[in-house]
Amino acid sequence: MPGSWRKALVLAAVLGAAGSHTAAGTPAFNPSLDVFVSSAAPSANGDIRIAASVPPGNPGLGSWALFLPAGWGVSGDSGVFDGDVVARGTMSVDTDCNGTVDSYGPFNLTDSPTGGGPDAPIAQWTGQITSWWSLMITVDQAPSEPFDVGADLTNFSQFHTMCGPQTFVITVLGRSSPHNNAVVTNPSTAGSYDWTGSFTSSGGGFMANASDSVCIGNACDADADGLPNATDNCPLWPNANQALPAWLIPSDDPDCDGFTSAVEDLTGTKALVHCGFNAWPADVTNDTFTDISDVTALTGTFGLAVPPASARYNIAPDAPDGFVDITDVSKMTAFFGLTCAPCAGDFDCDGVLNATDNCPNWSNPAQSIPPWPVPANDPDCDGFSTGAENAAGTGALAHCGTNAWPADINNDTVSDISDISALTGVFGLSVPPAPARYNIAPDPVDGFVDITDVSKMTAFFGLRCL
Repeated sequence: MPGSWRKALVLAAVLGAAGSHTAAGTPAFNPSLDVFVSSAAPSANGDIRIAASVPPGNPGLGSWALFLPAGWGVSGDSGVFDGDVVARGTMSVDTDCNGTVDSYGPFNLTDSPTGGGPDAPIAQWTGQITSWWSLMITVDQAPSEPFDVGADLTNFSQFHTMCGPQTFVITVLGRSSPHNNAVVTNPSTAGSYDWTGSFTSSGGGFMANASDSVCIGNACDADADGLPNATDNCPLWPNANQALPAWLIPSDDPDCDGFTSAVEDLTGTKALVHCGFNAWPADVTNDTFTDISDVTALTGTFGLAVPPASARYNIAPDAPDGFVDITDVSKMTAFFGLTCAPCAGDFDCDGVLNATDNCPNWSNPAQSIPPWPVPANDPDCDGFSTGAENAAGTGALAHCGTNAWPADINNDTVSDISDISALTGVFGLSVPPAPARYNIAPDPVDGFVDITDVSKMTAFFGLRCL
């Protein structure tokens, strides 16, 4: 079955066609993009996990276009059996902007007949998100142009406004199921590939770009443990000796926290972070341990559907069933007494004990520090104290990553003009209506986006968190 291969594609998704909504006084729209490839080997058919998010206080995602860099391949309809699963997805969003986050999925997208003819798309993938909401992805290509992959909501029989927090995840499978046809393939050349997304808010009121880098080849070591991603059994958790945590590791669990990315996408935890604030589903209280306080949180909503129960408590089965019940409690108790920080006295597992580690929550075995001043009470050494990060809503124990570094508003690992522009766009406003995410100075923060915040941001200009 011959495949149709090209070197680039554009992914466009329409997520909020139901109408325009921005929360009262909200002048900000700050989407983030997170791309992860399950296999970093050149020419591998690795799954591509694409996550687009907006934080609380933002309008929901209306549309987004993602540009897949030259080098990746994608198969046309002739290369995949009709009916095969080619992608899967999840979404969490404040559906009616009422403060309640709803979870949808996981749902599958299957290869569908294109119908033929000169105007037919190269491929078409369809799936059902809910009884009132479907998703269709069409793969098209103009002459001498890269792939254009458009994703549209269809059968939208119930109309809802959408607000952040929102995370929409589409995982394009490297190979289809059950026939194992190639769907996407990595570049044959090792290196770093930049992905850029162009985002529009629901109703079209705001536009913003975000980017992420994907590394291909044996030089890639995302967790800096000395082992390349391609052979690392936990590519997003540093374990130089390849020892595993004290629990079962399912497939599709690159951070090795015992929960698949699909479960974490629905619970709202960080699917690519092993331990930290809202990172480990078994740790509801965020103290790095699973104990009676975590079990009690679940039993307090036992028997309830999600919502009104929090999606954070629906951690089982895989995929979660929309209820807090015995499966969730059983899953939680399987972790009872365990910690997600298994290196005794060494939170970041860098071989330097916490008592003497200059950055106890950032792996730096040589004890080198970042190229910026590290204040007191900054265990992740990202240049911002825990108090400032708690106020901003970033991860106080995560040095780098999505919503981890206050100097990186668009989550591309670099502090640059786009981050400064985000602040100047709400300059002079109090918090709220300006997002707390922009009030990063002084320490403690003062409840206003002003010259202190801009000055703090410019001190990081051109620097990168690693």
